[in-house]
Amino acid sequence: MFKVIFLQCYYGLGDHQIEYLIIDRTSFREFLNIRTVSDVPDEKTVWACKNKLVKAGVFDTLFDDFRQLLDAKGLSFNEGKIIDATFVEAPGSATPAGKTLLSRTAREMSFGTTTHTRNATRTLMRVGQRNVVRDIMDTKVIRRLTRNQKLIESYHTTASSTLDSNVISQLITDTDQRLYLDAGYEGREDVDKANAMRPVICEKGHRNHPLTKKQKKRNRKKSKRRCRMEHVFGFIEGVMHGSFVRTIGIARAKANFAHTCLVYNIFRYCQINKYQPQLLSCKG
Repeated sequence: MFKVIFLQCYYGLGDHQIEYLIIDRTSFREFLNIRTVSDVPDEKTVWACKNKLVKAGVFDTLFDDFRQLLDAKGLSFNEGKIIDATFVEAPGSATPAGKTLLSRTAREMSFGTTTHTRNATRTLMRVGQRNVVRDIMDTKVIRRLTRNQKLIESYHTTASSTLDSNVISQLITDTDQRLYLDAGYEGREDVDKANAMRPVICEKGHRNHPLTKKQKKRNRKKSKRRCRMEHVFGFIEGVMHGSFVRTIGIARAKANFAHTCLVYNIFRYCQINKYQPQLLSCKG
């Protein structure tokens, strides 16, 4: 079953989609060692299996175990770390603007109970350009990776309203290394230094104080190193369709992102093993 969930995560598929594609694709059945279509797990079985793994915290454990394997292969170097965050959308119940207005008007004319008033208020919030309900449900993933190997070393999942710099200390475990951050972390150098790191932060301009040519040149130099994080985000969003989570609730979201980071590291390790084998060195 874990292979089924692995395929589901890599291709960004829902429970119904993975059931259909296992039936449809011979390559999927060969990978899963399924002989007949009758052996294909249905979508409810896939969901139940994932739910058990979420409650047991298996995905976090597997991520840590694979990290230890990478360390044993010599893929943990002290050449700097990069931290950045990305937003991940959660499923909502958005309604088209026209229908929303009609629904609100009908409630105001026909009902006066507290429940309908609350629904009308929630609907009215959706009419504007800013979707307040979705802001509450969306999540943010903050990841730390090695600069040269582009391997995810740790991650932290929060609500989308949480400021990145407030949780940075939870991701810092090493000392005396360069930590590449974007301009959003400006002014939080004290946190990095308190964790014995050497922050490398892009400078940003302010009102009536634009960046000078020297500052822009320094930013370009810093960004050339920090942009390797975007390669990770590009793979997760472009290949794995990981910018959208199909679950509701922070517990399932955390498990989903732990699994996503694990799958990414597995594929990144395969790339290194194939194209950069000189980086691997077993430590016994």
